Amino acid sequence: MKRSEKKCSITLIMFLLSLFFISCDKQDPKRSQPYDPNKPVELFSFFPDSGSYLDKVIFNGNNFGDDPEKIKVYFNNTRAAVVGSTGTNMYVIAPRLPGDVCAISVVVGNDSLIHNTPFRYFSSVTVTTIAGNGNGTIYKDGVLSQSIVQPRYVCVDNQGNVIMINREHNLGLLHIARVDEINNELITVAPNVRANVPAADPVTGVISFPTEATPGSFGTLDPKELWGLR
Repeated sequence: MKRSEKKCSITLIMFLLSLFFISCDKQDPKRSQPYDPNKPVELFSFFPDSGSYLDKVIFNGNNFGDDPEKIKVYFNNTRAAVVGSTGTNMYVIAPRLPGDVCAISVVVGNDSLIHNTPFRYFSSVTVTTIAGNGNGTIYKDGVLSQSIVQPRYVCVDNQGNVIMINREHNLGLLHIARVDEINNELITVAPNVRANVPAADPVTGVISFPTEATPGSFGTLDPKELWGLR
């Protein structure tokens, strides 16, 4: 094992142990450090300073708070998943394709900051299941690992949103769904729509697709309108 990998492993183990002790005794103020809006949020460092999608990154600072749901971490404009926080350390998962050189920013409450050291992102190619459990034929949204899908067409926008055109021919069921990996959820955008091959606008992020209801007609899904169907 390389020295940098060993250091990262030791840091991760210490951080996970601290999370364990906090969960065992939430009432101990020395162990649990909630966010204080009267104090600034500080980010001293993060380790490692480079990596790929799903790599673990440890953040060191002050006043993060101990509720990961109230902490937002961005690699450029792409939000990362915050697994846990002790108030002074955070355990973060690197997001998908945020860019080669990433500005790291942290937002807690009304406080936000950008670290002056960039994170170097390296693309890696892997094949993995992100939605569907391989069982059953009846469409089911919700938690990704428990969802049931029969995708006919798929497209991905520049923010990593996966739009799926689902068709169950034997039952005549049709759905347009969005895969939200950050929140681990398959969301039905529009039921009972006979959509064809979708395409994402690289500038606006609007998803367009031809329909089969009327020749020449098409539909759109705009992220600014919470993917409402037009």
